[in-house]
Amino acid sequence: MLPWIGRLLTVGVVGYLIYRLGQLGWGDLLRSLPTSPWFYALFVVIYLTQPLAELITYRQIWPVPSGAGLRALIRKRVFNEEMAGYSGEVYFFWWLYRKLGIAQAEAFRAVRDVNILSSVASMTTAAALLAIMGGSGILDLSRIFGDVTQAQIIIALVLAVALGIVLYRFRTYLFALPKPTAYRILGIHYGRLIVVNTLFLAQWSVGVPDIGIVIWLTYLCLLIVLNRVPFLPSKDLFFLSLGMGLSDTLGQATVAIAGMLLTSSVLMRVTNFSLFIATHFSKDPDVEVAEAASAFEAVAAGREDGS
Repeated sequence: MLPWIGRLLTVGVVGYLIYRLGQLGWGDLLRSLPTSPWFYALFVVIYLTQPLAELITYRQIWPVPSGAGLRALIRKRVFNEEMAGYSGEVYFFWWLYRKLGIAQAEAFRAVRDVNILSSVASMTTAAALLAIMGGSGILDLSRIFGDVTQAQIIIALVLAVALGIVLYRFRTYLFALPKPTAYRILGIHYGRLIVVNTLFLAQWSVGVPDIGIVIWLTYLCLLIVLNRVPFLPSKDLFFLSLGMGLSDTLGQATVAIAGMLLTSSVLMRVTNFSLFIATHFSKDPDVEVAEAASAFEAVAAGREDGS
């Protein structure tokens, strides 16, 4: 049911985008496409940073092989972006179980915990950016969220604190990673966010150089939050749609921003398709996977002895 809902949402967004882009004028849109080679070079770096960071993350838990692990994590990204959010996690869970022989329960708990920590890092980063920009007067949040009363702010804070207390109280039931490992992984998530988000700001700045950093920081908050929406396919298309609306709200150059985001979306589609085909027809090195499976068995045996 969820995949069909995701596909219907994607079709609706595509239809809306065709209508909105047509309103802007296809000629003006094509003339506004990024011409700086740095824009495209930064896209490649941004794309590869996530699977590389995830490889480092999972190697904190198991001896995941570098080559085969990177291939699996690239496919995980493609599944998440082209099918539905978290479908990539299902694929990676299956890969850990079938390729490395990791027990199903342990693989599930680890994938779940890594995603919980990723969500914590993403949402706290977005909230901190909005709080800093709003509190310092750099950005008028009322232009984005409208008039928000003090009572609504208090209610939101109370709900957030209550949710935090509940999660902390039941952390042993919701979370299985040892604290040292969890802290290292959380640090990797924050490091990845800093690197990737800095690269996004640089890419957008060279793509549309006439727009100030404050506007791009606002877009960054939107992108971070959108990436954490569960079961949402083709998030780049949703970001393109919301980004055009945000440019209208902020009084920015909608055509230039739309052209840049459209270019990023097309690059994402082409890259995902190409890498999915390439990884489908190539095979994991048997020796590398066998060595990793043997190493995991040794790690698992050591954990059992330690317990």
